[in-house]
Amino acid sequence: MARLKAGVIGFPVRHSVSPAMQQAAFDHLGLPVEYRAWEVRPEELEAFVGRLRAGGWLGVNLTIPHKEAVVPLLDDLAPEAAVVGAVNTVVAAGGRLTGHNTDVAGFLAGLPPGEDFAGARALIRGAGGAAAAVLFGLLGLGLAEIGVFNRRPERAEGLVERFSARNPAARLRVIGEDRVCEYARACVLVINCTPVGTAGTPLAGRMPLAPECLAPGSFAYDLVYNPPETPWLRAARERGVRPISGLTMLVHQGAAAFRLWTGREAPVGVMLEAARRALAEFDDASFSDGG
Repeated sequence: MARLKAGVIGFPVRHSVSPAMQQAAFDHLGLPVEYRAWEVRPEELEAFVGRLRAGGWLGVNLTIPHKEAVVPLLDDLAPEAAVVGAVNTVVAAGGRLTGHNTDVAGFLAGLPPGEDFAGARALIRGAGGAAAAVLFGLLGLGLAEIGVFNRRPERAEGLVERFSARNPAARLRVIGEDRVCEYARACVLVINCTPVGTAGTPLAGRMPLAPECLAPGSFAYDLVYNPPETPWLRAARERGVRPISGLTMLVHQGAAAFRLWTGREAPVGVMLEAARRALAEFDDASFSDGG
């Protein structure tokens, strides 16, 4: 039987552990699929998406910087992807491409079970596709207010305006750089939705927000999963902040994508263990490369 293709596309993408995680899932269930990472520059995206229509593909995952740019290149959008305005999973079937957003489910799966966020404040750091998915998920938690901070404030303004139009009852605010630290201290949940801190990239070792801005007892949720404990999460933990690694989100968004491609339940435990092994190997390689 011919092997189908699937993969993750981004730029850069060498830091991704999705190939190890997804391949382990396909192999565990005996499915003839090859999943790999494809480094696709922004100017190459349209041509790559065109190749998905030719057959032989289950679909792809997308990461930075393609989650929003891919939207107009697709035939259909699932409801959650249409609202979020970003796609992290494409399903190829019958020559048509459908965009989904499994980041929402993945993000919510990473939150501590049973924690009640109703009436509290949250801060989102970033304003791209991942931030949009997180904002969509937060709207269902009963928060009193959600702030968005981005180095380019016009992007934060666009995100807040778009979601405010759909959710007029929600209290959404753009937070300026001069107020972000003060605002973060009043939040029970601060989420980094940027790639700042990702190992193996020029952003490795950096922090998306000063840890001094976090209130002890609050939660710091870093969507960056490589390394599993970023410098920001480590510094937050040392200040009495409760850290949440992006690894759980990675696995659960990947499991949701797996179900969309195959119609089978994903072996979540297998995927988690494969992701941990890949991260451990990456960490060893990172030190040998001086990164």
